[in-house]
Amino acid sequence: MPQRPAPGSRKLGAEGTLEQASLTFVSSIAMAELAASGYGVALLPWRMFEAQLQSGRLVRPFRTEISKGRYWLTRPSLKPATPGMHALEVWLKAEAG
Repeated sequence: MPQRPAPGSRKLGAEGTLEQASLTFVSSIAMAELAASGYGVALLPWRMFEAQLQSGRLVRPFRTEISKGRYWLTRPSLKPATPGMHALEVWLKAEAG
């Protein structure tokens, strides 16, 4: 598992982009596990993770769905949304129309 960045080592740039590269995964299970463990947010097919949503291990911070593939944004249920998470949500909603 990757190491967590030091607090403050990732910051949102002036135009809403992260100034540090992010990790990319091809496994929804790996993304969900990292999000639930506090490493960030993940776009996931919600039906695949209904049990984790029902248990509260993952939360669905907003109801917007992307009709192509049914992905949604998640974050750890015990961690408040960061400014970067909020910026990503705003951008995704704008892109989704």
